[in-house]
Amino acid sequence: MDSLIEMMLWSWASDGSQLQLQTADRGALSRAQVESETRLLANHLMDVGIGPGDRVLLLADPSFAYLRICIATLRVGAVAVLVNPAYTERELRHAVVVSRPTAFYCASEPVSELLEMLGSVGVNLGGFDGPGSALPSTLRPMFRIASGSVSTSDHRIDNALPDDAAVVLFTSGTTGLPKGALLSHRNLGTNIAALAEAWQWGDHDRLLLSLPVFHMHGFGIGVCGSLALGAFFSLLPSFDPIRIAGSIEDEQFSAFFGVPTMYQRLADSGRCDSLSKLRLVVSGSAPMSEHLHRELKEATGQYVLERYGMTETAMITSNPLNGERIPGTVGGALPSVEVELDVETGEIKVKGPSLFQGYLGDATATSAAFDGEGWFRSGDAGIWQDQDHLRISGRLKDLIITGGFNVFPGEVEAVLRDFSGVSEAAVVGAESDAWGEEVVAFVKGIRGDETAILDHLRRNLVNYKVPKRLIFVDSIPRNALGKVLYQQLRESLKG
Repeated sequence: MDSLIEMMLWSWASDGSQLQLQTADRGALSRAQVESETRLLANHLMDVGIGPGDRVLLLADPSFAYLRICIATLRVGAVAVLVNPAYTERELRHAVVVSRPTAFYCASEPVSELLEMLGSVGVNLGGFDGPGSALPSTLRPMFRIASGSVSTSDHRIDNALPDDAAVVLFTSGTTGLPKGALLSHRNLGTNIAALAEAWQWGDHDRLLLSLPVFHMHGFGIGVCGSLALGAFFSLLPSFDPIRIAGSIEDEQFSAFFGVPTMYQRLADSGRCDSLSKLRLVVSGSAPMSEHLHRELKEATGQYVLERYGMTETAMITSNPLNGERIPGTVGGALPSVEVELDVETGEIKVKGPSLFQGYLGDATATSAAFDGEGWFRSGDAGIWQDQDHLRISGRLKDLIITGGFNVFPGEVEAVLRDFSGVSEAAVVGAESDAWGEEVVAFVKGIRGDETAILDHLRRNLVNYKVPKRLIFVDSIPRNALGKVLYQQLRESLKG
């Protein structure tokens, strides 16, 4: 069984009385209640004309109302287009143009009015070229779905085939407008099955989840994985370290999925020892510094389990649940996933059933993402420390070429973060007449330590990798998943 919808149906049928999820707006609900609530809404969606292959744009803060529509959309066989509710008008317009939705759900009245305007002027009209071209196109303005809708109809639902499109997740967009990655029920289901095997994740687990629910880590793994495997999860509306620590201590959770910035905030709060009560503590979406790794190990007795994945691939590698976890590495390939490094560039290439169907409506970008042998080109460079531990060197497009030498920002950042006075760092290349590019480091830390930091860098890096400039900042710009906005930093150097 490798289809997300099939796995969810199996979970609901196995024991409906078991608790499935908990949200701030509805409290705790059983599997049977989740199945019933989403079935009633799925029938309503079909009543109003939403059918297989249609696209439903969803943007709202974490809640059961949001999850209910996401799940009902999947049960209809429609495609859930998940959008960051913090998108600006420019970004939202782009998402609408890319996805051309039939309908939308939004809890914000101003944003809903904007979406209705975009629909009325026809920005969502027309067909598709490339991935998604088999999806139906609508010639009517998109309409708003009410979160409380139910139906007494009994339509045929839950008929999506494994290779039918399930969700569109937008890429992080750290260097340009996000692309809509189209993933099928098989893409998600096979990856969840691989993680269930690798992490021994199942219906015995209780997951505390405060990640955004419009990206792969939070929705594709946290939400969909829990639903498919029958694991209970509690969805928090936002991340708060004190509340996280209190929940772990009081409610007997077994797992937590986070990003490095969350773990840093837990460490800063003095409450990261609460993580010691969990059997599975996962970090991803951005690299964790070795210094933070060590701090968390001292508090919890274990290294956080780092994994590696992308919107287009779901999870690719993972450090072992039982076995050596090496800070700074992301483990070995998951079951059913193949990983290969390009001989010349070190680029990480991926094959497997979890690979996305392509970028919605963008055949050119989809073609460019694969090499001639069908390997997905991640854009990340890596080094095998051994066959079970992959180390990410950095983004190839972020590669700095200075005086003819290659410098990966990630390596320099890791050395910077290992200095006791530096809490965050981001390294970019700046145009230079003398060097072509020069290495520049943005540093969040104790000001006035420039000489000591440079001495530390020179002890640990060859000379051409040492930044020519250190720029002290109050914060490093990041997106919702904690990924550094490198393009924004580069642009700031041009001012």
